[in-house]
Amino acid sequence: IAARALLQYACDWHPARLRTFGARMTGVVYPGDVLRTEFWRTGERIAFRTTAVARGVVVLDEGYASLR
Repeated sequence: IAARALLQYACDWHPARLRTFGARMTGVVYPGDVLRTEFWRTGERIAFRTTAVARGVVVLDEGYASLR
C-alpha cells in the first residue's frame, strides 16, 4: 500500500522510476483499517510513514525511497 502511494505521489505511476524502497514495520494492520501514508523529502531521498487512521497507530515507520 505504501509503495503504491509512493508511485502515485512521486513517480507519476511509473515503477521504473523507483530505485530503492524500505521501511520498518511498527504495528499491526487489521482488515478494514484505513491507512494514511505521509511523505516528505530529505535531500535526495523521500521519507515516509503509514498510520492506521482510526486507531492513530503508526504501522510503517522510518520509510525511505530514492528515485531514478
